[in-house]
Amino acid sequence: MRTHNRFYDEFREEVARVRDCLRGQKAVKQQGQIYLPRPTGLTAQQYDAYRQRALYLGVAERALSGLTGIALRRDPVVELPERMTPLIERTTIEGNSLDMLTEWVLRETLSVGYSALLLDFPRDGNTSLSLPHVSTYRAEEVLDYRVEIRDGVRKLVYLRLQEGVDDFAQEDAPERHLVLEADPIYTVQVLERTKAPDGFVEVDAVIPQINGAPLTYIPCVFPSPANIDPTPEKPPFADLCDLSISHYQNSADLEHILFLTASPTPYTKGALNEKNKPNTIGAGAMWHLGADGDAGFLEPKGGGISHLREHMEKKEQAMAAIAARFLNDGMNRNEQPETARLRTSGELSLLRGSIRSTEIAIRRLLRWAAEWTQSPVEEVRFELSKDLLSVSIDPRTLSELSKTLMAGQISYATFFENLQAAELIPRDRSAEDEKDMIEEDGAGLMLDA
Repeated sequence: MRTHNRFYDEFREEVARVRDCLRGQKAVKQQGQIYLPRPTGLTAQQYDAYRQRALYLGVAERALSGLTGIALRRDPVVELPERMTPLIERTTIEGNSLDMLTEWVLRETLSVGYSALLLDFPRDGNTSLSLPHVSTYRAEEVLDYRVEIRDGVRKLVYLRLQEGVDDFAQEDAPERHLVLEADPIYTVQVLERTKAPDGFVEVDAVIPQINGAPLTYIPCVFPSPANIDPTPEKPPFADLCDLSISHYQNSADLEHILFLTASPTPYTKGALNEKNKPNTIGAGAMWHLGADGDAGFLEPKGGGISHLREHMEKKEQAMAAIAARFLNDGMNRNEQPETARLRTSGELSLLRGSIRSTEIAIRRLLRWAAEWTQSPVEEVRFELSKDLLSVSIDPRTLSELSKTLMAGQISYATFFENLQAAELIPRDRSAEDEKDMIEEDGAGLMLDA
């Protein structure tokens, strides 16, 4: 069996660094010399103090939280067939809701740029009313895959996943792999690591049956900023995390220098005997240095500290610039909404791509779930907002829109879409629903009159 992790082979260090940076200062410092090499001459105890004095700025986590907040500024539009509605509250095998799954996928896509979402039925206790669930896998858990051209299209025919890689996994639990193949029908094989010659032994194998027939595809998608293909890309947050680590190293050097020079050290020179050697310092202390004696303080000289501080400030500005390009969705003063939209279209390309792939991936899973439960696929609707700007509509524009509608120059549908874009009407309300509400309100007002 192959265990070649294509993603991790190429981006192992970047993924680990992004994970640690997102966990914050404690996780970064726990990695010791991986991120902060030990200077020559420092003992182990001195290095621990050197590391603890350093400051790591959690720019990456704040940027990721800001991006996710922008993406989920508006609630997703979700419509499912009646049979599938329980999936909204319980989507994953852990019992997480659809909203929680959406946020998890967005965070993984924006930061690491890769994850796997597998649709499956519960292994035990299935009934005719059972619903499928989504199993989530981080980039580190995608061990291998194979894509081939079948009938003129790319098809995932082999996938190997590692299960149980998280902070809550039992230490003595055996390593388990999930091997999925669709050549030509979908099969699932569960392997456990043992002391056998090949390292793994099969503990379970099954051919899933959906509505009495086997599948011909692996029900898995791989959200990334560019697509939902299993081919990995460089983690989007790699550059920001590299800069954060470099700033952390500079901080350690600066804090170490300040620690060593915080209190100027007094010195004396000249022919002093044991009796005349100064033993105290401060107000009221008398030093007898002799005819050729002298005294002074050892203090740092030159521009070393200031240069280091300036270097750190430049890195802070660079980190702020990267984070700003991720997060900047506002308008400058006197800037028109369309101008802001054009200006930020490039800056928010990572966010827009992640939103698009997250939406497509989850919608595909929900449509598969509809097929599996024999529900109307056309009733499945899952949409994330693509409008990342907070656009308001001023009274004059609203008045002009109303006049244009009354003059018959635009349709009611166009008028309604403008009101939705201005967030005056919920996105999940249709124009027909709004007309019905208007008629109901009008009838009620007539009765009251």
